[in-house]
Amino acid sequence: MYQGVNHITFRACLAFLYLMALLPCSFASHLNKEEDLHQRHERLFYEHLEKLPALEHYPTLFITYYPDHELHKQRVLELANQLRIAHMPQQNIYIDEWTNRPGSEYTIHQYSDLIFKVDKVLVIGSPQFKKTYEEGKDFTTQEIENLRSRSAFQGPHGLIPIFFEGEAREAFPQGLANLSTRSLVENYYLGFFDLLIDIYNLNPRDNPIKQASREFKRLLDNFPQEVIIPYKEKLQQEHQKKVQKDKEVRKKSLSFSNQITQFQEYTQDNNTKLDKKKESIKV
Repeated sequence: MYQGVNHITFRACLAFLYLMALLPCSFASHLNKEEDLHQRHERLFYEHLEKLPALEHYPTLFITYYPDHELHKQRVLELANQLRIAHMPQQNIYIDEWTNRPGSEYTIHQYSDLIFKVDKVLVIGSPQFKKTYEEGKDFTTQEIENLRSRSAFQGPHGLIPIFFEGEAREAFPQGLANLSTRSLVENYYLGFFDLLIDIYNLNPRDNPIKQASREFKRLLDNFPQEVIIPYKEKLQQEHQKKVQKDKEVRKKSLSFSNQITQFQEYTQDNNTKLDKKKESIKV
């Protein structure tokens, strides 16, 4: 009797383990589907950027932002690269990672002074940018001071405030939040086409970029948004986990370094005591 029960229990366990083994496969298949759709979505966007007609004249653009975290910084750099793919000359785009490098033709102050000379200033808002602007304490102080001065003497003309997440009042100080800010929160890709129109100061209703945006939106409507959006959230969650893991590794490394320092100090102290004891014995 007990052998029969054990046999049934064993078969039930095998069936349970088999079902559990199928779950990750099903989940992985779902993620792969999301990833594939996201890649097609992104590829479609870049194809439309590359097909945009070249302009006779491109404005100069200064991009100012605060690197709240690594993901925010990467999004800013991606935006700058997308401007370049849309045929805006790289030498017309002033962003610290490209322009303000060791050995470049600009010093830190010369780079910050470019804010006064460019045609447009792309101000990318974020909570830390707002805090730094209001308090004036950080390495971006000179850049922000110049932004204040330009706004005071030249007015809002040429300033384009945008933000990636949250609300405008959370990303900008009051003076900039009152301007016409552009949100890239809901649909980044469509918002990017509108941003190009702002930068180039084109007729908002009739221009080649708007036509490309309409065509992109028409094709985009065939994509299931309920799949694409969760995938983006998954990417952000994975990035946050990576950032947290890096912090923990750095913390452990720092702790280990402190332990070594303490051991060195302990050894040195013992050696000093030992030397004094030897000297007293000699006397």
